[in-house]
Amino acid sequence: MAADDRHPSISERAAAAVRLAQNGIKAMTTEKTLQTIVERATAAVTLRPALGQGTDTTVVHLRAGPTCEVEGGSWKIVTDLTPELGGSDNHPGPGVLFRAALGSCFAHTAALWAAKLGVPIDHLDVAVEAHHDARGLLGVDGTAPRFTGLRYQISVESPAPEEDVQRVLDAAHAHSPVNDSLEHALTIEHDVQIVTPGSS
Repeated sequence: MAADDRHPSISERAAAAVRLAQNGIKAMTTEKTLQTIVERATAAVTLRPALGQGTDTTVVHLRAGPTCEVEGGSWKIVTDLTPELGGSDNHPGPGVLFRAALGSCFAHTAALWAAKLGVPIDHLDVAVEAHHDARGLLGVDGTAPRFTGLRYQISVESPAPEEDVQRVLDAAHAHSPVNDSLEHALTIEHDVQIVTPGSS
């Protein structure tokens, strides 16, 4: 592997983030600044593909309730089930997070491509519908537990011509990682470790 193609270390990524911050790139950005960020990121991963490649891990801990504590990087959230399934409904369930991941990934991707294509977007809402059948979760009648259908409802406000806005939405649909992963089903691998209490 060539030196320029190796995966950057955490310290290198942190240093790069500091340099970006020192160059005046803030968390809250204007359209022009976002366009600059997207252009720089595109140029960087074109020149050095390894900069855009990596593996992210989210860890889930089952707790009483039943609830789950979810850790991803510096973020922590709690998930829950509805009372009909033994939960308290005090926190979002996996279905909410699934729909949120799909919808927010589309919206974020649309924002990036709007900046990339120079199309102003004043407002964008994405509603995600997921059709389900609880019999699959509970093992009834051989029903598959998967969602039986997914649908976006997108509302956009923009001063740009309709065809330009549609180009942004088409690009978001084509380049959203979550959307693409669902449309081209991945093989999910399972590594299992079973520990007997007191054996360690």
